[in-house]
Amino acid sequence: MARVLAMNDDAQLALAGVKNLILGGEALPGTLANDLRAATPARIMNMYGPTETTIWSSAAEVGASEAIQNISAPLANQQFYVLDADQAPVPPGIPGELWIGGDGVTRSYWRRTDLTAERFRPDPFMTAKRACPWGARMYQTVYLVRWRTNARSTTSAAPIIS
Repeated sequence: MARVLAMNDDAQLALAGVKNLILGGEALPGTLANDLRAATPARIMNMYGPTETTIWSSAAEVGASEAIQNISAPLANQQFYVLDADQAPVPPGIPGELWIGGDGVTRSYWRRTDLTAERFRPDPFMTAKRACPWGARMYQTVYLVRWRTNARSTTSAAPIIS
């Protein structure tokens, strides 16, 4: 939808008056971020998170132009894990699957115990039990990402396949 807005003359005129533009969904291509910057002086935020983790798991202002914008560090009370096929953490720069843990992870799929068992697992990385009755859990996103360190020495997940 953001691409449609960036390509439409009427929408570009409307975007010129926007103060904050919040985008979410699929990976955000740098070319789209640049087109939106050209159409609006707004602060552009890139939000990431699947429905299974209460919609948004990270939020960051779109920075320098990159091929694909980072999804940033997780929001408070949420954790991102980049894991290999054995569910062991991978070091920065090495691709792995993104798993999300913390308070935002939902309990299960409605009436889909098979899919719940496949995609929701106990979170072995939590040091303390959460207050929720079903315990600390993490969700398998099936997105391939890698950790990387930016200039401010903060870690973020950079999607490499969406």
